[in-house]
Amino acid sequence: MVSRRALVFPTLISWVVLLGACAAPALKPNGQVTARLESHGQRVTLVAKLGNEVVLQLPPVADPGYSWQIASQDARFLKQLNDFQPSANAAAGPTIRFMATRVVSRTLVRFLLAPPAGKETRPVDAAEVVVTVQPGGGA
Repeated sequence: MVSRRALVFPTLISWVVLLGACAAPALKPNGQVTARLESHGQRVTLVAKLGNEVVLQLPPVADPGYSWQIASQDARFLKQLNDFQPSANAAAGPTIRFMATRVVSRTLVRFLLAPPAGKETRPVDAAEVVVTVQPGGGA
């Protein structure tokens, strides 16, 4: 007679293999929406479709050591695809990419231009993007 313990392990392994085979494929953006933000607390409004890549170009950083940071973002609706990427053009600021993953009437992404870590001063600039994600794919 086979013991219960001898049956549990193979059954568990079978379930793990089965669930691994059913894993969802990585999401890939479908279409793109781009916005260039300006300095001094500007708010930009965008409309993206579900599955679109949302590319945001922030203003250039003039002060050494200062950098743009995400102050708030709801990852349920916009999934961050990468960290800030420097621009090839010295006059342009860094870009950051998100993917619209759920339909929403309005979600806010807030950026702050902050001093180097350890300095206790106020941010020197801010920018906001209000994104509406609509059903459907493509650009």
